[in-house]
Amino acid sequence: MSRLRRLGVLMLLLVGLAFAAFGVDDLRMDAPPPMHERYFARIPGGAAPQVESLVLYMFDGQGGLFLGSGLALLVLAAGPIRRGERSALAAAAAIVVCGSAGILWGLYQMGAGLGIPAGLLAIGVAGSALCFPGSRSG
Repeated sequence: MSRLRRLGVLMLLLVGLAFAAFGVDDLRMDAPPPMHERYFARIPGGAAPQVESLVLYMFDGQGGLFLGSGLALLVLAAGPIRRGERSALAAAAAIVVCGSAGILWGLYQMGAGLGIPAGLLAIGVAGSALCFPGSRSG
């Protein structure tokens, strides 16, 4: 395996670990994040407990999605991508793009920082490109 492909696999493993960590963080959340408070403050009389509960259920769903995506990306990068299978690489690229785009869109709607998900998107796409079995020998 070439150095570039090894670097690409390492980059995909890093993104997979980050997705899994974000998923676990979302699953362990016991109160809505502070960035939601400004939206709750707009509700006359404050947010009902049902609204806060719904937001926590949303984070549970999102956490499960990112945990599963991260674990799938780790498995793909450690096995089929390392062997050079194009279909696994396409699946990993789709996981990276869809997962990062979901995070980016949600944070954009909240007015939060976009640096970490944009960085994960860039690292994941670059890692996928480096792993792609092209004209160079692997």
